Amino acid sequence: QIYNTTTLFSFTCMFWMSCEGDPTIQSEESKQKWKEQHSGFTATELEKIDLTSDSETVTVVAFGHVNSLLWHEDVFASFVETVNDQNPDYVWVLGDIVYDNSDEEWDKVLGWHEKIKAQKFYVAGNHDICYHYERYEGIHEHGWEAEQRFLDKVGYRYLTMEDQNANYMILNLNDSLPRIKEYLSLMEDKLN
Repeated sequence: QIYNTTTLFSFTCMFWMSCEGDPTIQSEESKQKWKEQHSGFTATELEKIDLTSDSETVTVVAFGHVNSLLWHEDVFASFVETVNDQNPDYVWVLGDIVYDNSDEEWDKVLGWHEKIKAQKFYVAGNHDICYHYERYEGIHEHGWEAEQRFLDKVGYRYLTMEDQNANYMILNLNDSLPRIKEYLSLMEDKLN
C-alpha cells in the first residue's frame, strides 16, 4: 500500500562530500561567484511541482553513472530502448551523467535522454556539478562554473514534486550540510 504522506529522498552521492563553509578557492572573483550561486535557491527549486495523474500506480526507472556510455552510441541506444520498454512514468537520472562536465558531453547525453519517453528528473553527481579533476586535488577554483553548467543544462539542483502517491525530493548532496538543511526547512511546509 502506498500512502500520500510518503516522502522519498533521492540520495546519489557515493561519498558524502558536505563541508562547513566555503571550499578552497584562490581568486576573489571565483569566491564571489561561488557566494552568489549559494546565496539562495532558484524559483524552480522553491516551487512544488504537481505530477498528479489519473494513474493509480507509478512506474519509475532510476539509473546513474551513464557517463561511461557517452561514447558508445550502440549501447546507449539499446539502453534507451530498454528504459522505454518499461513504460515508466518517471525516470530518475541519479548522477554522474557526464564525466568531464563539458558542453559536448552534456549535449550528447541530453540528446539521448530526449528519446526517453517519460518525465525525467536529474540529480547532480559529483561529475555533473564539479570538475572532478580539480576536486580530487582539493581545488575548487572553477567549481562555480561547473555548477552553473549543470543549472544551465538541467535547471535545478534541488526539486520537490508530488503526485497522487508520494512526495519526491531531489537533494544536492554535493552541497554543504547547512544548505541542504536550509532547503529542507524551506520546503517542509509544502510536503503532504
